Amino acid sequence: MLFLVGAVWFPIYGNPFRAGEHLTFLEGIVAILFFLALAALCVWVGIFGQGVSPRDWRDDVALHHENRRRYHWRW
Repeated sequence: MLFLVGAVWFPIYGNPFRAGEHLTFLEGIVAILFFLALAALCVWVGIFGQGVSPRDWRDDVALHHENRRRYHWRW
């Protein structure tokens, strides 16, 4: 989330660590792309970075079947 805030903050308000310094148009575009790429990387690491284990899938399926019986789900 912080990277998405940075993608908006830097191009509009400039560098918060140097007062009065604003980015050029090209630097703003680069800042937007950089922060969006960092946000995408964080999402990717959060989802896929932990590794995929078929054992976890079996646990999830078993829990789904148990909840389906318990709460009378139709799907």
